[in-house]
Amino acid sequence: VSPTEADGLATSGPGRVIALSNVNNPYSNQSFMLGHGTWTGNTSHNASNYTARVKVDGNTVSLWSGDNTASATIQHLALTCSASPSNVVDIKFYLDGNLVDSYSNTVSNSNIFSQFSNASVLSIGSEIDGEKKAPGGYYLGAIYNRALTQQEVQTNFNEGVVPISNGHSVPQIVNINVP
Repeated sequence: VSPTEADGLATSGPGRVIALSNVNNPYSNQSFMLGHGTWTGNTSHNASNYTARVKVDGNTVSLWSGDNTASATIQHLALTCSASPSNVVDIKFYLDGNLVDSYSNTVSNSNIFSQFSNASVLSIGSEIDGEKKAPGGYYLGAIYNRALTQQEVQTNFNEGVVPISNGHSVPQIVNINVP
């Protein structure tokens, strides 16, 4: 992601970089969300940050990149989630290949994405109703059927941000302009 500006202040929550939400109730029924910025009047964090939310066992887990971590340059965000057979849930949030926040807990149900349903819709750059916009450039998105390791996240960061020697180059950025 390459935000239009470092401050991603939204009036009622972070701008949505990417979210998987229930079409009938997108704000409270998110399976997961990566966001940019903060809420108006939020004095806990400044607006130059990223946030991640994952619905786990019916509860929302929130992770945060730290104040002044967002910039108007290309940045790599990654969120990994896994559950062990003993219902230990691990969620990790990475910025530019580095772990910035994590959550680990034993839950009563190992269904991490309990909000997944046929009514879930993936949105990029805003919520599915066009609100909570996160304007900027988006050049690569991927969803895997397993949690990547920290080394795999680091490798993806290294491959996606700088040209590599075997002829690949940085993908072209697609800018999303919002009114």
